[in-house]
Amino acid sequence: MLDTTTSETSDTTIPEIEIAHEWYVSDLETVEACDDALAVLTEAVCNIERQLHLERMGEQNRGARWQAGAMTSLTWKRHAREAVTRKRAVFASEERRALEWIKEHKPEWIKEAIASVC
Repeated sequence: MLDTTTSETSDTTIPEIEIAHEWYVSDLETVEACDDALAVLTEAVCNIERQLHLERMGEQNRGARWQAGAMTSLTWKRHAREAVTRKRAVFASEERRALEWIKEHKPEWIKEAIASVC
């Protein structure tokens, strides 16, 4: 869940949050990668919530230690999902600004791109 390595941002050091085994929020570099991460994290959150529900309903009995670990995992997966959502918004904003610049300064690139996909 939480790695001891840290990621440097502009003015702070934050802990690395693991999305899945050896896949961290800091590894994400595109909107599409963020979308993939959100899908993985949402599935993980749902799975943990389902297991906790089964535990509460008495259908499973893994004990208090397991339940505490599951709650910790759930918390970190939710934190990861929030971090990925924020990172995705930044990437989407950067892409929009780049597209607006291209539209204004290089409209022929837009026409060429449209022609190549149609």
